[in-house]
Amino acid sequence: MKRAALAGLAALTACGEAQPPLACAAVADQETFVGENVTVLVCFKDPEGGALTLAAVSSQETVASTAVRDTAVTVSGVSPGEAVVTVTATDEDGMTGELDFQVTVPNRPPAVLDAIPDAVLVPGRARTWDLTPYFEEPDGQELEYSAASSDSGVVAVNVTGSMLEAAGVTEGTATVTVTATDAMGLSTTLEFGVEVMTLIFAGTWEGPAMQDGEPFMYFTFTLTEVDGRISGTVEARHVEYGSGSGTVMGRLNDTDVVLDFRLIGENGMDSEFYYTGEWDEANHIEGSLRKAGFNIDWPHNLERE
Repeated sequence: MKRAALAGLAALTACGEAQPPLACAAVADQETFVGENVTVLVCFKDPEGGALTLAAVSSQETVASTAVRDTAVTVSGVSPGEAVVTVTATDEDGMTGELDFQVTVPNRPPAVLDAIPDAVLVPGRARTWDLTPYFEEPDGQELEYSAASSDSGVVAVNVTGSMLEAAGVTEGTATVTVTATDAMGLSTTLEFGVEVMTLIFAGTWEGPAMQDGEPFMYFTFTLTEVDGRISGTVEARHVEYGSGSGTVMGRLNDTDVVLDFRLIGENGMDSEFYYTGEWDEANHIEGSLRKAGFNIDWPHNLERE
């Protein structure tokens, strides 16, 4: 048997030398995105009819990676750029044939995830925003942020890393434009409005005090504020014991609100109360109420009418 095989091999060699595998057809250039893939079918023939083994390599593995299964070549996008994929077919004699095709991984601009709500600032005060929740980079690149104010005499802006700071300069309105730029220069912008105004605490504030998740007293404060000193009146209604009224004294320290008042009720009720809260510099105060002699804080948020 062994001699017959050798004789056959000698006769084959005499007829002509072995030929390398040949590609049946070219493969068109391909496109895919970062995190996605594309699969192409390749075809090689062995002139001697033997079995072939396929392999594929990328000229830029940081741009596109490859995997082979049977005659299917899958190319996965890694980062924006271009790469050449070389597919090699190897026959049983170790001879090889190749075909190439180009893969492009396009760079996509940053995407806006959410809008930045319009804001109110006070002259001389600043507010900061973390910009990362508002933008997405679909190709995994680092983003560089910048910002501009439509009127720097009203609102001054500065960006450090991903943090935007906007400062009120004088009363007025301005539009802040935030730009996110990827490593390859593509950018996306997002705008929001800023009003700079001298905030007035004075007005009518109302809301319930809560106990075990249920309101038990409803308050209406009519307040004025001058240089941090608060004065005014309060009207209160208890869910069981009727209504009462009193005089309010307090103070406003930046955004901290403290109110002291005494309620005289129509049923003879005479009680002192203390209220502390945090003003949002607009129309909401989040705070709690305490009655003199009681070591209990009742949640008590106020809204301005």
